[in-house]
Amino acid sequence: MKPDTALERATWLLERSDEAGIVTDLHGRIEYVNAAFEAMTGYRRAEVLGRTPALLKSGRQSPEFYRQLWACLSSGQEFHGVLLNRRHDGSLYHEEKTIRPLFETDGRVLHYMALGRDVSQREQALEKLHFDATHDGLTRLPNRTLFLDRLAQTLHRAARNGEHFAVALVDLNGFKGINDHFGHAAGDEALQAVAERLARSVRQADTTARLGGDEFALLLHDVHEVGRIMRTVLQACDEAQTLGLGHRMPLPVSVGVARYPEDGTNASDLMRLADEAMYRAKRAGGPGSRWAMAGAASEVHRAVPPSAGDGDGGGVGDGATLLKRMRVAWSQRATRLPLNGPRS
Repeated sequence: MKPDTALERATWLLERSDEAGIVTDLHGRIEYVNAAFEAMTGYRRAEVLGRTPALLKSGRQSPEFYRQLWACLSSGQEFHGVLLNRRHDGSLYHEEKTIRPLFETDGRVLHYMALGRDVSQREQALEKLHFDATHDGLTRLPNRTLFLDRLAQTLHRAARNGEHFAVALVDLNGFKGINDHFGHAAGDEALQAVAERLARSVRQADTTARLGGDEFALLLHDVHEVGRIMRTVLQACDEAQTLGLGHRMPLPVSVGVARYPEDGTNASDLMRLADEAMYRAKRAGGPGSRWAMAGAASEVHRAVPPSAGDGDGGGVGDGATLLKRMRVAWSQRATRLPLNGPRS
């Protein structure tokens, strides 16, 4: 029988390689794997012969990815890319893989050869870098850059499909007083608490972001749900929160909302109008959280009636009342909780 020279050359090379090697026929059926493949995947050679590399699929990459891979190979070209695969034990790993056609002396392609190496640590480091570049370090929410990117994508999709959505800007009332009087640790706790309450008040498809300082943003994809979501946000933020003082305090917010396309049709206008509405809600003063829609004539909505806030009945106060209550809490705790830790 005439020797299959391309296959023999490939197996000879792969036996001596420290990278995971596979040889398949034109239909992708595995004809050979080397020892490095067995070590990386956990599959023994006898388990994979006659099967296809699809046994390594994680299900995390799209069918389009594999269509492009096979289109590249079918045209006689070499494919190079990173696959997210699954080992025999079910664990995932990133494999940097090169697949090339093996040409016979007469120009025919009868086999494909693949070489791969585990690059999971590199990919995880890249993913962390990307996450850190697009998320707020304190709250782990998307940051301004990612929020504006998602807003741009949403604008493009809404213009194409005739969709409606809303942008909300959220400001924590009395935040400067918390920082100035009780330190940045208490301020950080307040920001984290507000972030958590905002994130659980919106739908999974929506975006909650921290833009910087005490300002947050929401991207709400169902404009018909704005009223319900605002009520949920205001009620959540007016719930008492313990800020490391051993005393529960509310974290009232002011929110402004602008809708696409009713109020604006570009990112700049929507952000500006939501900001104006937010400051109008903040200037309204009084107890508790409040929100307003874009438009000078729109009503400022509250989570609690104005009469409920400043007495001893437990209502949610405005920034000044909140600060007064925190001073009382601090003085009550001061003898038991030293500011700078235990004294020697």
